[in-house]
Amino acid sequence: LDVVNSTEHQQVLHEAALQSYVLLKNNGALPLRIGSKVAVLGPQAFSRGLFGDYSNSPCSSDDKDCTRTIAEGIAQVNIGGTTSSAFGVDVMIPINSTNSSSCDKPIFFPHELNASSNHGGKCIPRALSLVDSADVVVLALGIDENIEHENVDRSDTAPPGLQTPFAHAVLSKAAIAGKPVILVMAGIGTLAIDDLMSSSGGPAAIVEAFAPGHTAVALAE
Repeated sequence: LDVVNSTEHQQVLHEAALQSYVLLKNNGALPLRIGSKVAVLGPQAFSRGLFGDYSNSPCSSDDKDCTRTIAEGIAQVNIGGTTSSAFGVDVMIPINSTNSSSCDKPIFFPHELNASSNHGGKCIPRALSLVDSADVVVLALGIDENIEHENVDRSDTAPPGLQTPFAHAVLSKAAIAGKPVILVMAGIGTLAIDDLMSSSGGPAAIVEAFAPGHTAVALAE
């Protein structure tokens, strides 16, 4: 046990991660230039739960609090640049929202989602406001182990909640502003994004990140 999560193991994990992501589309938007102004949007950019079933955590606690999010990974790699972030919508299916809380943190856990807790669409304007000042937009959508895991399946393959209309809004705003959008799909199951491919020309690049877990920095690289 004294060699679990050793420096050598971490390096192997990092190298394996660099070879695992799949570039599905690239119209010249990738790789991003270090030192750029990057807006990282979407609920999956904030999730620390991007793990598959039976994954292990090196964190001292069970809540994976030592895991970097996709937004944090991009900010770490984007040396000399500006990285702003906003989640826009919660990752799961919303219900009528009466929430008046801030737009600082999305909701990921089903038991926390109710009429007074979910954000509905009220945090979308804050996310869209970051597009104008950015050179490029990274949009992270998908699902995590709270939505699909062993013995818990989904009835369809559409991104849950308000993620699809939110993505359309981001793509439209970015197209008007002339900013490329990098779509990062992060999840542990199949997701259909056909509807986004024709929206305002679609994303300039698409990366399938699967469940990056502890490797958000590798994803950013």
